[in-house]
Amino acid sequence: MIFNIIAAIVIIFYIVFIFFIIRAFYSIEKEKREKKEITMNCWYCRNELIWGGDHTFEDYGIDGEGIVSNLSCPKCEADVEIYKKFDDVEEEKKKEKKNDTNKSNL
Repeated sequence: MIFNIIAAIVIIFYIVFIFFIIRAFYSIEKEKREKKEITMNCWYCRNELIWGGDHTFEDYGIDGEGIVSNLSCPKCEADVEIYKKFDDVEEEKKKEKKNDTNKSNL
């Protein structure tokens, strides 16, 4: 009788343990899917590019507002520059975020 009770408790404990392991695994996988990093590959060798930094259009002597990102390939040593001009909508969003941040700091 006591053996049956102990066996039932062990089985229940085992089932609960497996349930929590599966749940933890799925939550880790879900977190990985949500945190997917954005990467770019080299046009020539398809190796992943390494981000070098961002600069403003002003740094490059370009009229208007925008950002220039530079990346490089560690395999074939290609350099990539990406020019992104800010639209009026994006500028407004940046201003709103900046204002919200300033308000929250007060």
